[in-house]
Amino acid sequence: MGSNWLVGLDIEGLRNIHRARLESDAPLVWLSGKNGAGKSTVLEAIYLLARGRTYRGTKFGPVVNRNMRATQIRGCFSVDAETSVEIRYRQDGTGSDRETMPPDAFGRDRVGSWFPLKLVTDNPQGLIEGDPQLRRLFLDWNGLLWNNRLGEARRTFQRVLTQRNAALKGGGKYSGEWDRAFVETGEAVDALRSGFVSPLRSGFDALKGTFRFLEDVELVYERGWRKDLGLGEMLDAVRSQETARGFSVAGPHRADLLFVRDGRRAAFSRGQMKVVVCLLQLACEGLHVRQGLERAIWLLDDIESDLDEENARSIWSLFVETGSQLFASGVYPRSKALDVQHQFAMFHVEHGALTRQD
Repeated sequence: MGSNWLVGLDIEGLRNIHRARLESDAPLVWLSGKNGAGKSTVLEAIYLLARGRTYRGTKFGPVVNRNMRATQIRGCFSVDAETSVEIRYRQDGTGSDRETMPPDAFGRDRVGSWFPLKLVTDNPQGLIEGDPQLRRLFLDWNGLLWNNRLGEARRTFQRVLTQRNAALKGGGKYSGEWDRAFVETGEAVDALRSGFVSPLRSGFDALKGTFRFLEDVELVYERGWRKDLGLGEMLDAVRSQETARGFSVAGPHRADLLFVRDGRRAAFSRGQMKVVVCLLQLACEGLHVRQGLERAIWLLDDIESDLDEENARSIWSLFVETGSQLFASGVYPRSKALDVQHQFAMFHVEHGALTRQD
């Protein structure tokens, strides 16, 4: 059993789950059941403990079960052979809150860092093909864990960006008073991002060799302005465009993280996108562990869908090699591709109820 291992989970009033309990110290917990049975809701419960918010959109409806007044979740973690810690989450009509037992286990603002979590959803194309803002958030969240200076640098730049955009709305009246601060803070953010992307690219390249469709694919960081110009020079080049449009058109707020083949953005099938997202998350995890962070608990939502057996086996092998605790969902009673020698616990989910399958 690893440190900070989730060994007990109690869920009450979360979406279609009235009451459910999961107990296991296995390195892999496999949740099976039909679509809509509640498998993803179990994963969501763990995510709520870690982050204090859901990863699922409004299309899934209210978080609190319609027949109950509140959602309550309790997670029991085995820190070592003699120590356990609880995280409790509650949400009702007035808001949400988390607490730890014992209360002084770690500061409220450190719950996320003490309980690292990584997620692969059943909608991988959102990160690969969605709005660039999603990729910037992914880059900055993971980059911040690599170097915590990125958080303050981003906040400082965002304040300057807001002020500069407000000044630019005056059209021809803008005299460039925010340019110097914009360049200084923007280049600071870019330097920290670049410092993370370089080892991330190396980690991704080391993992992709098993997957032939990625042989000629490169992970590319686009910083948000032309490669051949400094940010100050770029502002001079787009001055008339910015004053006409009333906002900053170049800078780290326009950055992107792309997968490129032969100089063009690579096209992937849905299954291939799932592989790419898994490898990207695994590469981030490798960097975070190197930085001395605890190994993450993984949530793998419908991980085998859209994957052929060869790619599924390769992905499972990489996840198992992390030595992390895995919570995975699928429609089948057990994984089709996971090595039978790997220790795992199986639970069947039906109408929001969990049943242990021995």
